[in-house]
This record gives sequence, C-alpha cells and structure tokens, in this order.
Amino acid sequence: MEQILITFIQSDAFKSLLTIILTAVTTYFVTGKTNSNKYNINIKSLQLEKIYLPLHQYLWNKKDDEIDVKVLYENMLLKKRKYLLYLSETYLYYLKRIKSEIDNNNTNSCQIVKKCRLYIDYEYSRLKRELGYPYKNDFRNSYSIFYIVKIIFSVLNVILALFFSSFILLGDIYFDNDILIKFIGYIVAVIMMFDLFTCILYVIYKILLYEYIHDIM
Repeated sequence: MEQILITFIQSDAFKSLLTIILTAVTTYFVTGKTNSNKYNINIKSLQLEKIYLPLHQYLWNKKDDEIDVKVLYENMLLKKRKYLLYLSETYLYYLKRIKSEIDNNNTNSCQIVKKCRLYIDYEYSRLKRELGYPYKNDFRNSYSIFYIVKIIFSVLNVILALFFSSFILLGDIYFDNDILIKFIGYIVAVIMMFDLFTCILYVIYKILLYEYIHDIM
C-alpha cells in the first residue's frame, strides 16, 4: 500500500492535479485579499482618525499615574457610542474593566490603565503602519512583539508549505539524496517546534491580555 501511494505521488497525473489545485487556491486567496483590502482601508482609516488618534493624543507624554481614569473612561465611552461596530472585543473589555475600577473607587488602578494604554498605543501604531503613515517601532510594547512573532510564524509556515510541495513535485530528487532529505528534515523539525512554541505563547497572550477569555466581573 505504501509503495502504491509513493508511486501515485510521483506520477505526472498527481503533479498536474496538485499544480491545478495550488494555482486555483492561490488565485482565490489573492483575489479575495485584494477585494478585502479595498474594503478594510476605509474601516482602518475611520478607526485611526476617529478612535485611536484622539485617545493616543490624550495619553501622549503622560505617566500611568498621571492619567485621569474617569477622563479616559469618558473618552473611550464616547467612542463606543459613536463607533461601536468598529471596536474590538479587547476595547470593550478594557472599557468594562475601567468602569469597574471607577465604580469600586479603586485608587490603585495603574495596572489596568497601563494595559489599556499598551493596547491603544499598539492599535494606533498598527493602523498607521497598515495605512502607510510613518510610525515608530516600539519593541517594549508587548503587542508589537506579538505582531513580529506573528509575521515570523506566517513566513516560516509558507516555507514549510513550499518544502512539502516541492517534496511532492520533485520526489525523485529527494529520494536519491540522503543529505538533502536530512537537511530538509532538520529545517522542518525546527519550524514545527517554533510553531508549537508560538501556539503556546499565543494562548498565554490571549489569556493575559483578556482578548477572548475575560474575567468574571
């Protein structure tokens, strides 16, 4: 059975079929991405100009303990009333947490303010970058680090997909070269270990920043 499968994979018919599938999938994603980008530009422009730019300007050059929690809450609440459809779950979560701090008269609210500020700064920088505006890289921001790791993850998995595709299309070359097979095997193993490590960090990131797993208030 194994030999039959190998023979089929190495056959010209399978290679032609795989080429057609890869071409169709690539065309679909490229076309869909282009149409999606045109629509997303308008949304991102509104998010930047109406939501995150005003918030960023309020927080600019202020220390965490200098930020008036009530003013920050009122500013964020105003954005929710006007632009609810353009807000993420993370934004709404921080708005809820800040409201809880105010209701409980918590004088030590710097921690939630710090996290909220990191989120706002990240969204502001991300939107500027994606819309083509000048922006400042800040590697102290945990959101920026997450974004960089996400890019590395995507690039490495494209490489992994290319290795598997080339292995299927050029199987004869690999089977006749033990050194090449070992070399590619090491690369694939490293990428898969990185994928596993990244997935673990991603889950921790989601929990710590409460994007999907929220505290019971």
